[in-house]
Amino acid sequence: MPSTLPERVEPRHRKSCAPDGEALRKKLAAHAEAGLNLGRWLTRAIALSGQSPKEVAYELGYADQSAVSRWLNNAEPPNLTRLWKLRALRRPLVIALAEETKDIAVNTVLTVPSEQVA
Repeated sequence: MPSTLPERVEPRHRKSCAPDGEALRKKLAAHAEAGLNLGRWLTRAIALSGQSPKEVAYELGYADQSAVSRWLNNAEPPNLTRLWKLRALRRPLVIALAEETKDIAVNTVLTVPSEQVA
C-alpha cells in the first residue's frame, strides 16, 4: 500500500515572539530614566515576602529561577502580570514600589486582632 505522506517535510522558519535585545534594553532604559530600578524593586519585594527568588520562580511555574534572576539583574523587565497573580507577593510589591518613590513616605503599621491579644 503506497504512502501518501511526503518523504521529507521542509522545516518552517518561525518568527520569534520575543522582543530583540535592543528593544529590551530600550525598555529598561526608559524605566531607569523614570527613576525605577525594576531589579532593585523586585529584589526588595521578594525580600519583604520572606521568599527566595527560587521559591517565587517555582510558584510562577518556572522550572528554575533563571527568568526571575534575569528580572532581578535588570537583564529583562519582569512579567508584572505573572507576579501580581501571587497573592503573597502583592503587598510586598506595593510596599517596595512605594519605597522606590522618593516623594512617598512609607510607614509600617502592625494591627493585631483583639481576640489574639492576651
